[in-house]
Amino acid sequence: RYAEGLYRYAEAAFNNGDFKQAASRYQKVIDYNKQGPWAPWAMLFQGDCFRESGRPKNAKVFYEAVIEDYPNSKAAKDAKARLKE
Repeated sequence: RYAEGLYRYAEAAFNNGDFKQAASRYQKVIDYNKQGPWAPWAMLFQGDCFRESGRPKNAKVFYEAVIEDYPNSKAAKDAKARLKE
């Protein structure tokens, strides 16, 4: 439950347009439990934070990392779609 709480906290910052804060909070989700179910989503949305901040090259790094680190996840599928955009 703690990882989900961290994730929702990051999500709140993202939804408020505070992408720098959101990226930092998503990193805490990953640091807490890299193998947990929230980690691939946190990494994907870190990429979205950079994309929304006008830094697509940085976003690409995170999308590629999701695909590499969590290849069978739904987040990886979404990351592949974002790379094609």
